[in-house]
Amino acid sequence: LRSVFTIFIKPNIEVNLTNDLEKSDKQFNQLNDIMNTVTGILDELKGQLLQFIVDDKGVVLIGTFGLRGSTFPNMVPERALPTCRLIHSELAENLGIDSNIGATLGKVYCGVVGGIERNDFSVLGASVNLAARLMAQKNHPGIMVDEEVRSNAKRVNFAAFPPVKAKGYLDPVPVYKPLTAKECRWGKVNPNFVGRKEEMRKICRMALEASRMDRPSKMFFVQGDSGIGKSSFIVQAIVEIRKSFKVRMVDMLLSRNVCADGDTLVPFSLFRHIFGDILNEKMHDDDATFGSRSSSILSMRGREKEWEDLSIASDTSSLIQSKNKNIMLRLEQIADQINVPKSVVEIVGHHLLGNSKSKMSKVEKALDIADIVQYMANIFIRATSHSEMVVLALDDVQYMDSLSWKVLQCIFEQSKNLLIICGTHAMELFSTTMNEDFLKSLTEEYGDKNRFTTVYLRALDKKEIQMMAAKTFTCKPQDVDGEIATDVYLQSKGMPYFASEILTRCLKNELVTKIGNNKLGWNKNYKTDQNGVQFPNLDELMLQRVDNLSEL
Repeated sequence: LRSVFTIFIKPNIEVNLTNDLEKSDKQFNQLNDIMNTVTGILDELKGQLLQFIVDDKGVVLIGTFGLRGSTFPNMVPERALPTCRLIHSELAENLGIDSNIGATLGKVYCGVVGGIERNDFSVLGASVNLAARLMAQKNHPGIMVDEEVRSNAKRVNFAAFPPVKAKGYLDPVPVYKPLTAKECRWGKVNPNFVGRKEEMRKICRMALEASRMDRPSKMFFVQGDSGIGKSSFIVQAIVEIRKSFKVRMVDMLLSRNVCADGDTLVPFSLFRHIFGDILNEKMHDDDATFGSRSSSILSMRGREKEWEDLSIASDTSSLIQSKNKNIMLRLEQIADQINVPKSVVEIVGHHLLGNSKSKMSKVEKALDIADIVQYMANIFIRATSHSEMVVLALDDVQYMDSLSWKVLQCIFEQSKNLLIICGTHAMELFSTTMNEDFLKSLTEEYGDKNRFTTVYLRALDKKEIQMMAAKTFTCKPQDVDGEIATDVYLQSKGMPYFASEILTRCLKNELVTKIGNNKLGWNKNYKTDQNGVQFPNLDELMLQRVDNLSEL
């Protein structure tokens, strides 16, 4: 018996193989591409492919970590989980194939299975069966893992899903989706997102205009009160923009950042993540020398992968060290090309990118702050010049420091094919850190030139709440009783986050059932009064969520 991390992978494709080789040739090529993608990733991270099955039910691949030759310290967070993320993203991005992945960890039998004349090496056990079950779950988030995986990856954040019944387990098994570093600091796509159609049209139209050849940069502000759904709107907008660019075959470079409360006092705080993102992107086409330098273990098939999109662990490992080395190499190369002083490179490397080896050297004369701002803007513009379109998505910009605003202003005024999306409370709240002249130029000069647009998000109406309920209950809006929409609207005041929490809690606690008019309505056993169904207030909902967290 060995402790094995088992990965079941199901590419969501139709398999129609026939005896006619010409008709099946395209299918064989697709299966070969899947095989090469999965085995390439497993080989890079020292995992093993156990099986590749093609039958009338589809395609299933089984990978493992933990067998002889593939056991490592911190195996789950540093190798096994990143492998799941890489496989899922590579199949989607390179082959256009969605996939369902189930992964578990547990003691299993490892050995020969079969008869004397025909046998093969296999792994057998309850955790293997569970991995297959997770792979086949409906409403799959992409990657699902069990409690054992979660407990072996302490520094990883997970989203909980409803427990599932599985063979070999007495009780329903808790299951989770591992979150990437960016999902943790930014947020993920909300499947129950509704409304905001006019605002979505505006931002998608602005993105399309900015992507046209040599168009000047544009800026889009999303304003609203706390809890109104600014972050969800921006995340959903990025999804829609991606779809639009994919249809038009526009290459998009995306970097995202959420400003924290203390960032106002930290110089250039915005560019800690921004520079990390853009410098880890693919090399310039005209930089032949850089391609010959050592690359990260995650530079699959000759191009850089954005580690922060793929990484699930925050541990310092050889993978992350290799990624940081590549970032510094590219920063130094760009600095040489555009004549950036060594002192500025040291500021970016040491203070922003956290490179401890980039020590600050003594200089005879300190650079003027305006020069540093311009050099940093030049680094950004040069580092993103290979992309047809650049999107910066910045949330809570009311916390951004004044020097970050100055760099952002230079980038906005000098860049082309750039869209900057900013989420914030009312604009007057950050007037102390943003240059007043720049703010005035945005609202007047650039607004008139259609380079600046702002929208103010309002609360959802009853119809939109009903649509959200339909998505939560997986039915049509007309199948939701009007009383549900009314009660949830009154209790949530149309705040999307609060309404979503209420509906999710009602579904989980089975407070909704089919009623006499054949619609989904309140369970008759649930108490109501003249004010409608009584829900917990927001504070109580948050406490319930905290109570449901398992101990780390």
